[in-house]
Parts: sequence; C-alpha cells; structure tokens
Amino acid sequence: MSNILLTFLMSMILTVPGTDINGFAFRLFGKISATTPQEDVFVSPFSAATALSLLNGGAAGETASEIDGLLGMDFNLSLSDEIRRADPSTTFESANSLWIGKGISAKCCYVRKAKKEYGAQVSKADFGSQTGVDSINDWCSRKTHGKIEKILDSAEPSTRMMLINALYFNGEWEFSEFPVLRSEDFRTIGGLDVRKTMMYKTDEFMYSEDDMFRMVEIPYGNKSFSMYVLLPKDESPEGFSNAASEISAERWNNLLSKMERVRVRLAIPKFKMEYSIELNDILSELGMKKAFTPSAEFPGISRTPLMVSYVKQKTYLDVNERGTEAAAVTAIAMKMTSVGPGNDPIEFIANRPFLFSIREAGTGAVLFIGQKVK
Repeated sequence: MSNILLTFLMSMILTVPGTDINGFAFRLFGKISATTPQEDVFVSPFSAATALSLLNGGAAGETASEIDGLLGMDFNLSLSDEIRRADPSTTFESANSLWIGKGISAKCCYVRKAKKEYGAQVSKADFGSQTGVDSINDWCSRKTHGKIEKILDSAEPSTRMMLINALYFNGEWEFSEFPVLRSEDFRTIGGLDVRKTMMYKTDEFMYSEDDMFRMVEIPYGNKSFSMYVLLPKDESPEGFSNAASEISAERWNNLLSKMERVRVRLAIPKFKMEYSIELNDILSELGMKKAFTPSAEFPGISRTPLMVSYVKQKTYLDVNERGTEAAAVTAIAMKMTSVGPGNDPIEFIANRPFLFSIREAGTGAVLFIGQKVK
C-alpha cells in the first residue's frame, strides 16, 4: 500500500477546533484500510459525508440518530463554499444532485431543503432505462471534469431515488513544481521493489512526528490547501499495517499541533490512482445500520417508504511534479421498503359491505363508527 494514500483525504478536510469534522474521516479510513491491507486505498470522506448529510435531511427517529452519530456535523453548501473560497488559485468544486424515479415523488419541503442548503440539482430519472443511466453518468462526468465518467454500470429498476455528491480538486504546488525527478525503486507492502518516478525537493517544510509517524506538509497555491504525507517509523510491512490501524482524529490533531518549519529533503512518488468501493458494510459497522433495512425512517424525503440499497464511491487521483488533481463521486441509491407500494396503484373498491368510522386526529378519539351492508 502506498504511504501517500491518506494525503488527499487530509488535504480535503479542514481542521476546525471544537467540531468532529475529521472524526468520520479517520473512522471511515480505518475500517477500509483494515479490510484491504494489501491494496492502495483512496476515498473522499468529505464527499461521502456530504451525500449522507443530504440523505439525513429527510431522516427521522433512530435512522437520523445513527447518521448524526456517524457524521458528527452537517456537511452542507455553506461548508463547501467556505472551502472553495479558501484559495482562488486552487480549484475545489462540490456539486450535489437528487434524482427522482418513476412511481414516487419527493416532498416539496425536502426538495426545497436540498436546493437551498446543498445547492442540489433536482431531476427526474428512469433508473430502469439506459437513457436514465446515461443522464446520471453524464452529470458525474461533467462535475468531475471527465475524471469519473460513470457511477452506474447498468440500469437498476429497483432504484427509486438517488442522491449524489461530486467533488473535484486541482491544485498546483505552492513552490511551482518538484525540480528533480528520478526513477528509483519503491518497496511495496508485499516486499517487492518496483520502479517509480520519485519527485525530490529540498526546502523548508512544516514537519512533526510522534512515536509512530513522521509527517510533512506540502502546500498548494496560497497554502490554504495542503497535502500531508505520514510516514510510519517502522519500515516493515507489519509496521505500516499497525500504524494505519492507529490513525485517528486525535493523533492527527496532535501531529498538527506539533508542526514546526524545518529543512527537509523531500521525496514522494509520482502516481495515479482510481478506486471504487461500496460502503454499505463499513457504514453499518460504524453505526449507520437502520438506513439499510426495511425499517428505515425517511419520512421527510417521500411518502413512499424508502430504504438505502447501497452507498457507492468512485475516486480519481493524479499526483505529479506540478500538483494534484483529484475527483470523487458518492452515490446513495434508495429503493422502496417491503411495505411500500409497487409501481401500480393498490385497488380499493368498496363495492361490498364495509365498516367506517369518523375520528378526531388530535386526541385519536373515534367519534362515530358504523357499517354499510346494503
């Protein structure tokens, strides 16, 4: 696994004292790293958190409590705008969309909230047709500047609604570019040496260390955005796995608090990555359980009972001598619960004897009751 896999994750998340903005990021990464210790990993917790916040805007009861506990805060349009304004020379774009399928309608209050608080584009979609799939994939491609061309591989007739966040990041190094490139061996976690283009620069950088990691900050643009590279002190494959399992928001904040400007001879590999993951099991393990079950509570989204069928993310990363380009798409697909209506309306034809009542809603009292038999 590359030692740089954490860097975009950290550069995309601001550290805000007094909030849990990074708690979700490190819990999510820790679970993914533990399940794929021999693979490169690249995820965007910010994209996932934004899509989940949009979902949570229509959740209630235990479902909402679980998502609240998972995220710790709301990742909405104002937060994205704050990040976007941090550095005019660095591109950060976050876009949200809400796709509504056939047979259901979203509540007006939820649509207004999605537009106002998340800047979401709201569109109709036929999830059972290739045309509907192409429309969603085209939106994802445009919002990621062509780096993630599709999030859906085929038509999914069971899907009734989809919530999507797309992120795009493009930043040039604050020092213009790495001046020295060399082809050298890179030791993989499996113990193999593979040739990589290593990028070198000797300069003053912000640096810190603790008992497990050495960390250096590599800034972009006006230094509002930075890449952070964490190098485990234990150079063995087991050492990396152990260190990756220990990364947390607390350790991260501690390393940040101890950073000092020192002279560093820095070398990192030039590389590209594409990554895809379905997050259902991991999110469930982190505490978001009920949303994936027929007892999910999303009354704020639609009168049709809905549950989450999957949460999927795709990412792209290019780290080179000039800077970093990265993109992510997180898609949350929703389907009807087992108690929900089908595509066709339920027939209720009272052409035979029936009972009836008149009830007062505030107290629940039945005021009249009767039957009609002829």
